[in-house]
Amino acid sequence: GYSAISRDYLGNTAWYLGHRTAYNSNGTGIHGGRHSEHFNSTFAAACDNWAVSLNSIAQAYSGRSIAWIGDVGVGVCKTGYHGQARAMDLTHIRFSNGSFVDMNYSWRSGRTLAERRLYVATAAQCRRYLGTVLTCWYNADHENHIHMDNGTAVTYLRTGVRTDTTLVQASCNLLNAESLVIDGAWGPLTDAAYGRLRTKFNMNCLNPKTTTSHAQTFLLYIARHGYANAVAGTYRYSC
Repeated sequence: GYSAISRDYLGNTAWYLGHRTAYNSNGTGIHGGRHSEHFNSTFAAACDNWAVSLNSIAQAYSGRSIAWIGDVGVGVCKTGYHGQARAMDLTHIRFSNGSFVDMNYSWRSGRTLAERRLYVATAAQCRRYLGTVLTCWYNADHENHIHMDNGTAVTYLRTGVRTDTTLVQASCNLLNAESLVIDGAWGPLTDAAYGRLRTKFNMNCLNPKTTTSHAQTFLLYIARHGYANAVAGTYRYSC
């Protein structure tokens, strides 16, 4: 009941989609070769833009380029946005130098700070292009993939929404050495930590909590720092 296109890549025909079928002993996903998924055409365009921008960030801040993208479902026969081919469950991004970010692996406490920063940077990049992004911090069902859909328009940071709050809390911890409990509640401790991170980014002239373009800039700087494995303030916005 929806208009969909069949795609076996995102952003660039070389960046093929690989479907996750199992896990390695260390928890990273095992993915097959190139395969096709069904995308709503508007959603596909947003995902293309996401992938192209992510590749540019990865190249500029870590010298990496996308080789392929892992998923575990886009348009499927179920209710909700997957049933409309307007959602994707992202599982893995493999880079041409062999490095990767795996959505079941890279965020966990046993991983290096660089790996965890790469995960939060990837999540922030998703949120720049899709209004709903569910990560490992959202609930247990999303500990092995990042769900992104365009059911909600891209907007400013929503302090009353768990998805946005957990992303900001994790970013404060991983980029600015905060010790927030990632609980999805935007209280005074989270607001103070967010303010310190915004100051490190030299963004006191912006208000990501009220203005969509400001939020996208804030998320961009999270992505830049995460891909560079850099402490907050390494890259500063020019007001």
